[in-house]
Amino acid sequence: MGKIELKDIRKYGRPPKSYPIWRRPLVYPSFYVSYFLVKLGLKRPTLLSILMIIVGASGAFLLFFNVYWIKVLGAILIIFSYFLDLMDGKVARMIGKANKTGKFLDWNYHITVASIALFGIGFSNYTNTERTVYLLLGFVCAWAMIMKTYMHSIYLHFLRDIDLKKGVVVDEFERETDKEYNRFLKGRIQIFYNYFGRLFFDATDLWFLLFVCVLFKIDGYLLIALSLLYLGLFLGSFFLKYKELYEREEKT
Repeated sequence: MGKIELKDIRKYGRPPKSYPIWRRPLVYPSFYVSYFLVKLGLKRPTLLSILMIIVGASGAFLLFFNVYWIKVLGAILIIFSYFLDLMDGKVARMIGKANKTGKFLDWNYHITVASIALFGIGFSNYTNTERTVYLLLGFVCAWAMIMKTYMHSIYLHFLRDIDLKKGVVVDEFERETDKEYNRFLKGRIQIFYNYFGRLFFDATDLWFLLFVCVLFKIDGYLLIALSLLYLGLFLGSFFLKYKELYEREEKT
C-alpha cells in the first residue's frame, strides 16, 4: 500500500469483514489520528509500538490491585493500547515502512498483555477472597493462553517443513495462519466465532471482554469459564494438530 491521503482514509480505513463489532468503532478514529501524526512529521511508527507496549503492560499490571477503580483503569488502558496498536500499523503503511518487525512486536505483545492480565485478575481475586483457587485459575489461564499460541506456531512451522519436503510452494507464514483459520472455521461456525467465540479465544478480543467483566465485577467467574474452555481447547487442538501432521507426513 502506498502513501495514503486524507481522501483515501475512508477507502483504506474500513475494517475487514471479519472484524467484530466491538473493534470497529476504533478503526476510523485510528486512521484520522494516524494521518494527523504523519502530517506532524512522525517518521518512526516503532515509537507508537513502544508506547503501545508500555500502556498495555501498565494496564495489565493494574489488574493485580484489589481496588475497583484501579482495575477499571487498567482495563481501559489495555483497550487504549489496542487503539495505539491500530495506529502504529496505519502510520507504517502511510509512510511506506510496514515490515515484519512491527508484526513481530504486535503478535507477541497481544499474548503477553492478555496473559499478565489474566494472572492479575486471579491475583486480585485471591487477595479479595483469600481463596488460593483463584491464583491457580489465573495461572492456568495465562499458561494456556501462551501455550496454545506457541503450539499453533510450532504446528504451522512443521506443516511448512512437510510441504517444502514435498516440493510444495509455501506462502508467507502470516497467510498460512489465515489459511488454517479459514480451514477450520467455515460457514455458521465462522459467524458464531466472529460474533461470540473470539471474545474468549482471541487474545485481543479478550481485552474487551475483560473490560466488561471488570466493570461489572464478574472477572472471577470469567477465570472459571476460561480455565475450562482453554484446557479443553488445548487438549482438543493438540490432538487434531498431531493427527494432521501425522497424516500429512505419512503421505510424503
